[in-house]
Amino acid sequence: MMISTRFVLLLSMVGFLALLSDAAKAEIQNVICDRNEYGGKSVETTYERGDKHYSDVIKEIISFDEAGKVTKVEHFYRDKFADDKGYYKSVAYYDGNGKVTKEEQFYTDKFVRSKGGFKAVARYDNNEKVIAIESFYTDRFADEKGYYKAIARYDDKGKVTKLESYYTDKFAGEKGYYKTISYYDGNGSVTKLESFYTDKFANDKGFDEIISYYDGGEETIRAEYFMNGRLIPMR
Repeated sequence: MMISTRFVLLLSMVGFLALLSDAAKAEIQNVICDRNEYGGKSVETTYERGDKHYSDVIKEIISFDEAGKVTKVEHFYRDKFADDKGYYKSVAYYDGNGKVTKEEQFYTDKFVRSKGGFKAVARYDNNEKVIAIESFYTDRFADEKGYYKAIARYDDKGKVTKLESYYTDKFAGEKGYYKTISYYDGNGSVTKLESFYTDKFANDKGFDEIISYYDGGEETIRAEYFMNGRLIPMR
């Protein structure tokens, strides 16, 4: 399964969010909530002509906790920016030390029609490096392709090490498996594939998981069959 380019779009958002955190000149700020879900205020900033962010951003909403620390930053983008980048809204979540722990991206209708994904969530480690990106697909895409969610996991060099794919009930009923996990080497080739099967399939076939090993290409080296975590000898 190919990894979508929308992951690349989300990764590029980090630097842009940092830029938006700078003080702006031509802006209007309003407290839209005196006590939000984090116990603090939420402040909305709208940008006017003359501000450096005006061409890209409609507004920004920053939510603070009881101690006055930033917990969440939302950005709503103008049509041109959204059309160019593919997303119309982004949300960044921060820990108590001011570091981003999670970012969400919400895609435009145009992007959804083209790529099938309507939302992506990036998760970060303590050094603000991406460790996982979770992508969510529309019902129409899922019905056509079979999977409704995928999670790509990254190493400290930014390379994908593992890709988890979650399949629809319809697909699982036809193919037998509801989830797969692909493992990648440093060259981006699949070295191992885990396939997890439904209870119905397991009752019929006698196994609920298969682990396939590859030679770094298309060829399978061997396959192992399991039932409830126990290796089953296959003839």
